[in-house]
Amino acid sequence: MSQAQKNQATAIKLKEGNWSKESEQALQSVYTGNEMNDQLGKLVEGKSAAAVRSKLVSLGVYEKNEPKAVGGASGTRKLEFVRGIETMLSMKAGSLDSLEKSRKDELEALANALTKVGDKAE
Repeated sequence: MSQAQKNQATAIKLKEGNWSKESEQALQSVYTGNEMNDQLGKLVEGKSAAAVRSKLVSLGVYEKNEPKAVGGASGTRKLEFVRGIETMLSMKAGSLDSLEKSRKDELEALANALTKVGDKAE
């Protein structure tokens, strides 16, 4: 078992509730990034998750959780698909705003189909 695994198994203990260089180093050696952010309250005995996060931020090692896209891999917003479709059809921006209420996967499929048609025409 590595030292990091041993530290993860037991919470870091602070002397009189105060951070020391040793406890800061122990915290840095245990913290492995944003996949641990939901466990911050368990890393240091007697400290809340917010207090541990604050210490990690001050040490410059805290990694923010990255938001995950819901429903698919595409990070493109529906409005961007609508604007792209308007551009492909040489329409004025805002002409197809009601399409934004469509499902994202349908807008993406339409934009991809229009791109293929445009590529064939060239």
